[in-house]
Amino acid sequence: DRQGNVGDFLHKIMADRSEKDREVLKDQFTRICDTLIDTLVDDKEGPGYSVLSCVRAVQIFVAAQPSIISSGKAITLLPYLKHASTVEEQMIADNLLRIFRACIPAMTKTAAKFGQELQSNLQVMIVKPSPTGGLQTMQEAIACFCVVVNKLTHEFGRVIGLLKSCLARLNDAAKKYQLEPTNATLNRQIQLLVCMVALIGEHCNLDKVREDRPDLISEINAVTKSSVNEHIYGNLVKLYSRLGDLSLRNRILQCLGFMFRAYPTLMTHPTSADMMDQIFASDDYDIKGKLLKILQDFLSFESAKHSAQEKAALADKGAAKGVDMEAFVGNTHGFAESGVSSAIVQRYLPQILDAALVNNQQIQNSAVDILGFTIKQGLAHPLQCLPVIVALETVDNQQLSGRASALHTILHSKHASLIHSRYLECAQVA
Repeated sequence: DRQGNVGDFLHKIMADRSEKDREVLKDQFTRICDTLIDTLVDDKEGPGYSVLSCVRAVQIFVAAQPSIISSGKAITLLPYLKHASTVEEQMIADNLLRIFRACIPAMTKTAAKFGQELQSNLQVMIVKPSPTGGLQTMQEAIACFCVVVNKLTHEFGRVIGLLKSCLARLNDAAKKYQLEPTNATLNRQIQLLVCMVALIGEHCNLDKVREDRPDLISEINAVTKSSVNEHIYGNLVKLYSRLGDLSLRNRILQCLGFMFRAYPTLMTHPTSADMMDQIFASDDYDIKGKLLKILQDFLSFESAKHSAQEKAALADKGAAKGVDMEAFVGNTHGFAESGVSSAIVQRYLPQILDAALVNNQQIQNSAVDILGFTIKQGLAHPLQCLPVIVALETVDNQQLSGRASALHTILHSKHASLIHSRYLECAQVA
């Protein structure tokens, strides 16, 4: 994703500067974005100009420094967020949703009017999704909707009502589908609803809302009296086991991945372990590839989360530094989540290594992505990965062998003496 790479590059430029230089850069970024938005409003077309290219450019700068967009400028962008009828309009909407999602946490209470207008627009987008948008737009719309509610409007009743409605419709559709397993309309309805439920769970932690807002306890209890996150997870797992259709199982598995990203400890749940063991033991390459992609996305998301925390730290230089008192007095929830990546990789490393040697390019690429993350982050002993890395250096696919060679170089630079003791095993695997 070249857009993401440029945003990361701009963020790195900011991170490597002094506080004074960062303020100068932030001012420059702000002026660039203001000019781009003014160009949109004035409709001043030039060589290579389009609404999409203009919105994309703003999105890149906002990804690097979210606070550069004021609520006034955000309101100016709202008219371009409309029900898309073309692919270009859909791409514009997706980029706008990313802009709003990134900049809203940095806005003040004075952005309430913008929040209300955006919330109304998003509710229409979610309830009546554009046929050209698909899952990608639904993901962006629900994520943005939850950010608006969490940070600006605090109208959690709307989120609770949406979740309750989606769960009821999902269970009803699943029951009907079991009686009519060839009904394509029900299949599509289940796929949409299961995504909506999982995305709401991912982006709005109603368990925390229940703790912080006693006035909403009765509304949340109408969904479930136990953990909402566990309830959503349990519903997804039940549907996965009840519905045998491969397309539905793939979608449900993808939606479980959304929940895993937000609540990593769900990955260590015995039910999750049993499900993943069955998938890795099966001969179905499609579902196995989907699971590897989920693991890959989860690890990437964890890495991105650390990057986001770094950006947040930059944005709030005045925050107190020192000991994390919550962890010091016994709140170990963060510790539990921080070890999930390592625990998952170590538990499934043999299956990941086997997948890297399978004669299926999609599965191999996902497995090598996971191995790359494992090696760079030190999530497993380097000697466990080395024989497979060396074997991959011998394959005919130049791109794959090149990636394996790069990982071998990293291992050699860090663990040269250990590596020299495993040449025979490497040769045998190759």
